[in-house]
Amino acid sequence: MVVPRVPSNVLAGSPVVYPAFIELARYGAEQRNFYWQHERRAKGDTEIVSPRGAQPYPLRRDQTSDQPRSGRGGKFGRLARCGIHTMDDCVREMMSVTVCGISAREGLGFLRRYAGAQPARQD
Repeated sequence: MVVPRVPSNVLAGSPVVYPAFIELARYGAEQRNFYWQHERRAKGDTEIVSPRGAQPYPLRRDQTSDQPRSGRGGKFGRLARCGIHTMDDCVREMMSVTVCGISAREGLGFLRRYAGAQPARQD
């Protein structure tokens, strides 16, 4: 589940929540694993290690998630990279939402352009 939300005044305020994107967890995990092993065209090891003995209602300390054998830099579980088409449709729809008179697409473009900008010197 992905719940899109934005502060009511863009940068601050109470969260405004939009309709959630919901997909089956098993489908998402299978898409993620397929992407990792076949579609990203990695030169190294693409093996995925599944936890042994995973069962419903695990204890907090139990390992329940698949892990890549190599390349554990935090990018493995990002479903947005996997090409789940229904999620892509949801993202496209959310980019057209207007927040304080500006579309989400335009607002994100602005933030990306100026995120690394240095403030003007005040000599």
